[in-house]
Amino acid sequence: MTGFKTKVWMTALFSSILMLIIITFGLRGINQIEQIKERWAAYQKTQSEAAHTLNLIQSQLGYGGFIHDFKNFVLHRDLSLRQMASDDIKAALKHLKQYTQYEISQQEKQALRTLESVLKRYTSNLNLASAMIEKNAPAVAIDNRVKVDDTPALQAISILSDMAIIRNQKNLEETELAIDNAMKQFYWAAFVLPFILLLTIAIIIFLHRLNKANTAVRKANLYYNKLFETSPDAMMIVAEDGQIKQANDVATQMTGYSRQELIQMSVEDLMPDDIRHSHHHLRNRYFQAPKQRSMDGSLDIALQNKQGNAVPVDISLGYLSEDGYKVAIVSIRDITVRRKQQHSLERSAAVFEKISDAVLISDANEKIISVNKAFVEITGYSEEESIGKNAGFTRSGRHGTEFFQQMRQRLQDQGQWQGEIWDRRKDGEIYPKWLTITYVDDSKEPYYIGVFSDITLKKATEEKLRQLAFHDPLTGLLNRLSLTEQLDHAIKHSDRVKRPVGVLFIDLDNFKKINDSLGHQIGDELLKVIADRLTATVHEDDVVARLGGDEFMIVAEEIEEPLYLEHLAQQLLKTVSEVVQYGDHELFVSPSIGISVYPRDGSNATEMIKNADTAMYRAKHAGRNCFQFYSEELAEAAMKRLSLESDLRQALAEEQFEVYYQPQIDFATGVIKGAEALVRWIHPEKGMISPADFIPIAEDTRLIIPLGQWVLKQACCQLKRWHQQGYHLQSMGVNLAGPQITHSDICQQVTDVLQECDLDARYLELEITETFIMEHQAEAIPVLEQIRDMGIRLAIDDFGTGYSSLSQLKQLPIHKLKVDRSFVQDIPQDSNDIAITKAIILMAKSLQLEVIAEGIETVEQQIFLSELECDEGQGFLFSRPVPADEFVGLFKYYQTKQVLNFTI
Repeated sequence: MTGFKTKVWMTALFSSILMLIIITFGLRGINQIEQIKERWAAYQKTQSEAAHTLNLIQSQLGYGGFIHDFKNFVLHRDLSLRQMASDDIKAALKHLKQYTQYEISQQEKQALRTLESVLKRYTSNLNLASAMIEKNAPAVAIDNRVKVDDTPALQAISILSDMAIIRNQKNLEETELAIDNAMKQFYWAAFVLPFILLLTIAIIIFLHRLNKANTAVRKANLYYNKLFETSPDAMMIVAEDGQIKQANDVATQMTGYSRQELIQMSVEDLMPDDIRHSHHHLRNRYFQAPKQRSMDGSLDIALQNKQGNAVPVDISLGYLSEDGYKVAIVSIRDITVRRKQQHSLERSAAVFEKISDAVLISDANEKIISVNKAFVEITGYSEEESIGKNAGFTRSGRHGTEFFQQMRQRLQDQGQWQGEIWDRRKDGEIYPKWLTITYVDDSKEPYYIGVFSDITLKKATEEKLRQLAFHDPLTGLLNRLSLTEQLDHAIKHSDRVKRPVGVLFIDLDNFKKINDSLGHQIGDELLKVIADRLTATVHEDDVVARLGGDEFMIVAEEIEEPLYLEHLAQQLLKTVSEVVQYGDHELFVSPSIGISVYPRDGSNATEMIKNADTAMYRAKHAGRNCFQFYSEELAEAAMKRLSLESDLRQALAEEQFEVYYQPQIDFATGVIKGAEALVRWIHPEKGMISPADFIPIAEDTRLIIPLGQWVLKQACCQLKRWHQQGYHLQSMGVNLAGPQITHSDICQQVTDVLQECDLDARYLELEITETFIMEHQAEAIPVLEQIRDMGIRLAIDDFGTGYSSLSQLKQLPIHKLKVDRSFVQDIPQDSNDIAITKAIILMAKSLQLEVIAEGIETVEQQIFLSELECDEGQGFLFSRPVPADEFVGLFKYYQTKQVLNFTI
């Protein structure tokens, strides 16, 4: 209503202003008429004066004027006529000047200038004629000299007359037109004023009716906008060309686009890729034959949001056409949750039918109302046979009334019962099942859900797993877990009866060689035979177990004295060492046995096993195929070894090692031909630690792999530096441990070190012990062949201790033999050592291998080896291993001395 009053007041104000303008316009017309009259009177006066002036000019120019007088003066030579002509010219010039003050045109001004020019010529000629007359010039001569053409003057006078008439006529017409316009303004104002009043009244009435209509439209728009914006569904208005014209907040939330982005998009932009290019055909078809379409969940429709994700929706379409403008009102409902619920129900139904567990649902009175397929398969009862019956109709009878009373009480208290129960199938078979019953307290109709599975196979599997958990699957003996439990039980029993318990830890010697060379199948069969032999040898009450691999253990209870354990060990050595015939193979293994006795050697099972293991390793080091009892000395040695291992790990991290170099002398020239790199451990507290103490530990723990790689790098880089300094050694010997070959990529490591140190491969000489090669031929030889192919020299260290044959030696990809120091130290006194050394050198020469002897300490040994054509020597006679800076002095010394005749 406020808006309508405003419009009425605005209309009244507008009408008042319009009427004021019209009245002002009429009064202005009357005022213009008065002004035109005044202007016309002034113009008439001016034109009258101008016309009078023009008449004077014409009279002064005409034959009654100066032209007539000038001609008479020339003709009659009368001075009075001359004066009259002069006076007429002056009067004419005066009037010309006066005429220029009026409002005249450019053409009139040009005519006046022409007249002025003519008058000036007449004045000049008048003076000339006067002078000639005074000189009595003939009349003919005077006429010829002062003759003036008066035609331009007459033409100018004609132009001025014509222009005056034209200007007067034009001014008259303009005045009449101005008066006519002023009258029209007056009459128009007088006519329009009443019409404006009537129009104002009509407009006010129209505005009143229009206000009612607008109020209704505003209400309708308000309702529409409120419905559009507050709709729980996304709403859009889409034009016939697919352009989105409007969208509500829900649409922006659903699509991820802002309103501004949506109204700049086409509806096809929201379609998934598979229908985007074809949707415009569907849109055109709809606008050609529009009809209301409600939401239909059966249609699989999706929109693509701003993030590119598909949103499943239902869509409702409404058609609207106004003055040829066609739009579709689109209502979109996100059915993601509904689709998930639908899928969840479908999955639940599928689970109910496909699950391997049997499911039955019964009402509050325990009558079955539904069963699944697994129930039918497990019980043998069909769905028709089961529905309507009591849930307990398959009971086996094994459980009494008290059992089911406890079940119901549990259901009542906690809403669920779970446990193992025996049931009966349709064919009468009794079987175990695992049952879970849940009470669902539905306010409308409570019910029970029973879920169970047949655990017949599970129980059988559990029994088998129990067997596997406590027994070795290969031999059937107890495993480590069972043995530990049995030993714990034996120790407790020993405490009660006060009789000792013996533990025998048995490891088979040479088993790994049989397993690697003949295969795991033969190895497994051998283990079975050994297990049978151990079982047959011990007493019936003794426990035999396999700990894993080729390790066994025996627990002997209630022994009267340790002597029994010694006899038992002796018997085991004999029994186990007997030949095992397997097909064409005769297999030989022997045991190394460690023995601990409770309570002397330990207080619990763990200590007893550990101490027996320690004693077994002592038996290994004692030569194998023997037994050792545990002692305090062994414990101390084991603790020392453990401490040394810990220090060794720290030493690797802190690089407490240093590489020493021992020279190798060429017997032919007496100079240093090469060097052997030997690692030394300088402990920050214990000082220098012998390699004999830490190298075996490093090999057992495989710490030798990083240690060996570090030594290799130090030696190669040092040799490269010596070469750059001018000390040209021909070879650098580096020891290669067994684990470096079997448990690391030694070829790649060597390649990386040579590249890093920029050292040619021909200068590197890797040394491998004969014992390792003989025990690991299958693994070692392929690796050594790769190393040889890289251009690296190979040497067998400690040769003569590994019992290799000539045929085996031929197969090795080596370049040099190193005679072990044990054969060198007693020559030339010991004839056996002399014979062995001669044989080694002769064999090497026959195979075209170089020979170097280790451990040379006397000149006699040097001379003897030289005579046997040994190529090189190494030992304390020449030098102990020294640091790199001292080795340079040795090199210079031998280079200068040039030791000849094989003497130092």
